[in-house]
Amino acid sequence: MLSSMGGNFMLGFVLPLAIICLILKVLNFENYIKSTKIRRNTILISSLIPIIPFLTLCYLFIINNDNYHYIAKYGSEELPIRFR
Repeated sequence: MLSSMGGNFMLGFVLPLAIICLILKVLNFENYIKSTKIRRNTILISSLIPIIPFLTLCYLFIINNDNYHYIAKYGSEELPIRFR
């Protein structure tokens, strides 16, 4: 279960990291790397990191964690999971 501290870490640290990864992706940063291994890992990481905040938000909606204003405002236990 994602605790409040874990959620704050995800939304406070991973979200800016995801934005940085998206900027590097737009600028084609991986084209400037000479090593094939490092280039492959950079592409993988910069593709997967932006997904983490979205999955965290989905998880918080599913468990209906009311500690976050956005979840409390737009989520509800009466809503079926597919509408949360």
